[in-house]
Amino acid sequence: MKDKVSEFKEMLNKNKAQDKAKSVPVEDGDAPKSIAPDSSKDQGPENLQAVPDSQEDQVAQLEAQIQEHKKAAETQRNMYLEKLAEFENFRKRLSKEQEESRKFAIERVLEEFLPILDNLEMTLTHAPDKKDPIVQGVDMTLKLFIQTLGKFGVQEVSGVGEKFDPNKQEAIGTEDHDTIASDHVTQVHRKGYLLNGKLVRPAMVTVAK
Repeated sequence: MKDKVSEFKEMLNKNKAQDKAKSVPVEDGDAPKSIAPDSSKDQGPENLQAVPDSQEDQVAQLEAQIQEHKKAAETQRNMYLEKLAEFENFRKRLSKEQEESRKFAIERVLEEFLPILDNLEMTLTHAPDKKDPIVQGVDMTLKLFIQTLGKFGVQEVSGVGEKFDPNKQEAIGTEDHDTIASDHVTQVHRKGYLLNGKLVRPAMVTVAK
């Protein structure tokens, strides 16, 4: 019985000694060093190739993005050029319309003035005395009137002796003529007028057969 008690005490003392040894702090220098696994050993050929593949993918993505940006920029440039061309055409068309409006602004006024010109010319044609001061005054007024209209692009349609032009003249009759060739104007019954090349009123004429 005594021997068993002694064995039990020795066992308790051993356990206490072990617990005491565990409670004592271990110095850094004495701490066991853990050996980190060598990750390089796990990097086989497949793992080593993974990084370059990732970089190539990134480069490919960047190149694809660059191409998309280039296409977008080209699209924007084409749209800009198209709008620029449309604006230029609009500007030219507007400028042309303004020029046409300026050139023919007096057309309606001219149409009202033409009967006045006709009456002045008829007065001179039937005046018995060309040297009469009043007749000479009418002649000067008529010439000044025509000269003023000329500054705005008004021109008379060609008359006697000229070849008949159906685009500018209206034939109201034909006649035989000894000195004027066939299909040429022999008489002008009413003068025609152009405004900057545009026919305002055709001339009424007689044409040689």
